[in-house]
Amino acid sequence: MLFPYWTEQRIDWRQRLLLMSGILLLVAARFYISLGEQIHPDEAYYWVWSRYLDWAYYDQGPGVAWYIAMFTHLFQESWWVLKLAALVALAVVMALLWSAGRLLGLGWHRSTIVVVLFYLTPGVFLGSDLIMHDTPFLMAWMLATWSMLHYLRHRRAVYLYVMFVAIGLGALSKHSMAIFVMAWLLWLVFQKHEYYLWRSPHVWVGALIVLVLLTPIWIWNLDHNWDQIDAIRYLRSAGGGQRQSSTGSLIFGQLFLFSPLWFLAFALLWFYLLYRFFRELQWPPLRRLWREHNLRTFLRLFSIEVRQQLTNWWMVSRRDGQLVNISIAEQELNRRSALWFIFWQASFVILFFVVMSRTSVVQANWLIPGWPAILLLMGAYLPFHKGALHLVRSVWQKGYGALILLGSLPAIGISLFALYGYQIDQQLGLRLPDQAFLQFRTAGYREMIAQLEQVRRQKYPNAILIANRYQDAAIAEWYLRDTRPGRVASMNISQKNQYSYWPSLEKGQDYLIFASSENGLTPVDPFLFIWLDYMFESVTTADEQTVTHQGVLVKKYRYWYARNFRMAWYEVLQIYLDRLAILDLMPSMRGYNKHLKAANAAASGDNLMTRMLRLQKCYEPDYLEMLGNWLLNKQSAPRCEAHKLL
Repeated sequence: MLFPYWTEQRIDWRQRLLLMSGILLLVAARFYISLGEQIHPDEAYYWVWSRYLDWAYYDQGPGVAWYIAMFTHLFQESWWVLKLAALVALAVVMALLWSAGRLLGLGWHRSTIVVVLFYLTPGVFLGSDLIMHDTPFLMAWMLATWSMLHYLRHRRAVYLYVMFVAIGLGALSKHSMAIFVMAWLLWLVFQKHEYYLWRSPHVWVGALIVLVLLTPIWIWNLDHNWDQIDAIRYLRSAGGGQRQSSTGSLIFGQLFLFSPLWFLAFALLWFYLLYRFFRELQWPPLRRLWREHNLRTFLRLFSIEVRQQLTNWWMVSRRDGQLVNISIAEQELNRRSALWFIFWQASFVILFFVVMSRTSVVQANWLIPGWPAILLLMGAYLPFHKGALHLVRSVWQKGYGALILLGSLPAIGISLFALYGYQIDQQLGLRLPDQAFLQFRTAGYREMIAQLEQVRRQKYPNAILIANRYQDAAIAEWYLRDTRPGRVASMNISQKNQYSYWPSLEKGQDYLIFASSENGLTPVDPFLFIWLDYMFESVTTADEQTVTHQGVLVKKYRYWYARNFRMAWYEVLQIYLDRLAILDLMPSMRGYNKHLKAANAAASGDNLMTRMLRLQKCYEPDYLEMLGNWLLNKQSAPRCEAHKLL
């Protein structure tokens, strides 16, 4: 299968200078738009990683921490430095994407259009100024793609080594780099004339290089009982990987993060390319079965043919990887390989996460590594570049190009609403709910931390500020980095993240504990109320506080002054399960209790565990007193006043 047409014109230094100037202008525009924004909680979390460098971390490898540390050591720990680190990566990805388009034969014009489309996708435009673990990961992914296309174009082994180095660096930032390897292997299975790579020493040496580059991850996991396997298995970055389907939300998210019309354009192109793929099968029996719609026999023979091809790979003639004078037929073969490499990369990323979403929570932004390949495929069929319009012979190609260009309108509209939704709502009088304004998600954190620190200094100078959620702890450490240097710990009740491996509560110490919600609708961490009375000698609960921004309620938070830390939350739960759970499971063992009849309790399911999960009301006084005597070994337990707030 061929592209509609290829472009081989040379690019002079003026065009390259114009391209780089355009990329820098787009990056500068994104930096200007981000002025006035507060730091995102996840940005603060990875910035905290960079302050305490390690071989790896529970969530991911050390790539993002090392990348941030490089910028903060060269400059300083400030907001603009984090934005600089994120936008430098954006510029690198855009430059590599443009070069990849040139290697595919898209020419100067179509390659430039692809870069602009990538920049305008809402997922990239809105997230490109955030420093996340995806930031160095996308650079490595794009470098690996670019180097593989370079190899297919020039057949020089050095580009294979560049690809494997990029794979190793990408895996240090995010485990999803394994998807690139799986897509590469899938492409290799279906490219019979590339089977010589199975025997190439360059490939096996490159694989060894990847394993060596992953040494920091091996070291960390050996020291921590291979805990990263649990993080991958339970999808820690998605909030726990609940066993539920998220396919609908994944597809719906692509419509907004990628653009509805571009999503439709790629779906049409994907089915067309898949149709051409089966038409180009070189195995006559399979082609006949495909045309006869005999799917079961087709799949059986197809798997047999693939196995035979893999077992006979050594019979394919080897190439030395250093071809200089490539014939026209060889160029055409290389172009086919490059096209199918991009096709399988885009397809496998989508199919992998769609299949995963059937049983797990998959976030829409996880598909972003496949977007460059998608846009390269779409750009290959754009009928827009100098001197090529006369080659467009069909109406559908013109319509397809128009569909892609029109797709930029909803993409720009989604980005504008995400950035200026409140202003648009005020001008048009839409009266949308406050939670619809994504621009306020990071607003209010600075004011919240300033108020908490003021309370701590004035009322509780001996207390240490500590958060429950890791996002709150990271945000507090960011805004207090100049006034109160040092770590802000996280209690991590019912959570596991990198803070689980860092120092937290110390026995006998007083703490000012705080928790927040990201908007004005959700309650402030009610699950926290249950544990504090058992963890500390005494707890004073403050009223719920709010933070407004431009008249919109953007944050709710609450703090507790807790004296004399006694035991961690998991120790409380362990004692309950060891000593008291049987009293809930077998009510007849409690004996007579005038406030809590065993029969009524058993019928209503009124036990400690259900109360913790339902968060309905405080326990009966005598039963609570019994729990206090068992847990804290004192005469009378404190009344559960905090629970009444629920």
